[in-house]
Amino acid sequence: MPFGVMDNMKILMTLTLILFLAPFANACEPVISTEKKSLKETIAESFDSADLVAIVYVKNIAKNSDSREVDVHFKVLESFKGLEGDFSTGWVAECCLCQKHFVQGKAYVVYASRPDDDRKYWEIDGYGPSKSITQLSVSEFSQLRKLSK
Repeated sequence: MPFGVMDNMKILMTLTLILFLAPFANACEPVISTEKKSLKETIAESFDSADLVAIVYVKNIAKNSDSREVDVHFKVLESFKGLEGDFSTGWVAECCLCQKHFVQGKAYVVYASRPDDDRKYWEIDGYGPSKSITQLSVSEFSQLRKLSK
């Protein structure tokens, strides 16, 4: 085959692979998985891996327009695991919150973990199904309460 045809085939094969695997990729955790889990299993695993699971209220979002960084400040309304009180994400690039665009004055269920180093902020991305409180189902809420006991 001519050289150009091989290049085109490689590109086509790569794009096909990306399109096929895209539904199984998570931007926060770039791990490809085809394993289907129930909501109950996902919540239980996320609960176990997180240091903090809570319903929170966004008190303030500080923005640094020069660097496109944000520092989201939360008040814990109900803690299922970990901290009770206030906490923040520390200064992170908006993209590092994995498209979780928090809105000041709104409530969320958050799964967060602390880095192993001496930093005092919390990492939210990649530790579970964090979402707006309006998207939290009754069964999820019940399961979180059971897990917290």
